Amino acid sequence: MTWTVMRFDLRRSRALILVFSLGIAIYGLIMAAFVPTIKENAEALDQYIEVFPQAFRDAFGIEAGASWATIGGFLGIEYFDLVWVFVAAILAIIIGSRGVAAEFGRGTIETPLATRISRLGYLVGTIGSQLTVLAVFTVFSIAGVLVAAPVVGFELDPTGFAYVGLLCFAFAAAVAGATTLLSVLLLDRGRVAAVAAVVLVGMYLLNVIARIDDRVEWLRNLSAFNYFSTGAIIDDPALPATEIVLFAAIAVIGWVLALILFRRRDLAV
Repeated sequence: MTWTVMRFDLRRSRALILVFSLGIAIYGLIMAAFVPTIKENAEALDQYIEVFPQAFRDAFGIEAGASWATIGGFLGIEYFDLVWVFVAAILAIIIGSRGVAAEFGRGTIETPLATRISRLGYLVGTIGSQLTVLAVFTVFSIAGVLVAAPVVGFELDPTGFAYVGLLCFAFAAAVAGATTLLSVLLLDRGRVAAVAAVVLVGMYLLNVIARIDDRVEWLRNLSAFNYFSTGAIIDDPALPATEIVLFAAIAVIGWVLALILFRRRDLAV
């Protein structure tokens, strides 16, 4: 029965998968198309970056001595660490809040639960659907860059992008897991989305402030964005095992707590 729920949830996610996956792949392809130009003008671009105040460079994670004009430096700032991370978070919030909060809000959650499907089986099925959607989205996110590389004429190490893909998937799963827990607790999709958005934006600003002001640098440890940095991984491939395990742990804890609470949650309208 869990598989039935998962298949149903994936069928109604087809448009969502298509829009987000193709959209991010096209954006990644466009960003990758700029790489040759960026590399050709690396020295001029580095000099240009030096013009900006140190606080500005710190806010965007441009470390001292690092080059914005490397493949990892450019794609990290212009694609993965700024745009992708928020698009992935939006997708994770949408799918994480749909199975319980959205269905409860529409008054339709009792329909599948009135059959032989248990509450546990229902929520496990929706979690399986979340993982599948995020996996497809992550593959398209990486594929856009990999497809563009030979077309526009630059070489890259696929190992680095494989590692980045794992980190991206783990981050998106962490957001989905936390959102699923909020969905069970609040039973209101609007409130779930609002809380999740406030937390994410707050953590992003916290990370920016901590980068700018050394006196509160320790606050970076409280932000998820401190553990999501892709540029160095692309330029010098190394598996970010600690960060992946951290995000995976958040995802698992969120889903497990959601499963425990959902079994006892009062769903009376």
